[in-house]
Amino acid sequence: EHANGKLVLTPDHVLAVDGAFVPARNAAPGSKLGESEVSRVASTAGEVINPLTASGKILTQGGVVASTYPEWIAEYMLSSAFVPLPLSLSNLA
Repeated sequence: EHANGKLVLTPDHVLAVDGAFVPARNAAPGSKLGESEVSRVASTAGEVINPLTASGKILTQGGVVASTYPEWIAEYMLSSAFVPLPLSLSNLA
């Protein structure tokens, strides 16, 4: 939870915490998510929805910038100058 709302992510989803893209598990009370400060972190279980965007980033309802990529590939994909979306030979034909 933060001053502008509530954000639900898996621990390895990447979001901007204190100005740097890091895994969501690194967010802690007192961390900054944009202009909002984290007030509480909790664990829950449920469904996972992972949208894909052309930039690889989303802006949540509470104004938090997050990546649509999980931790293991986020740094590579967000720094890619070529194409942010994964390519395969099937979509090059």
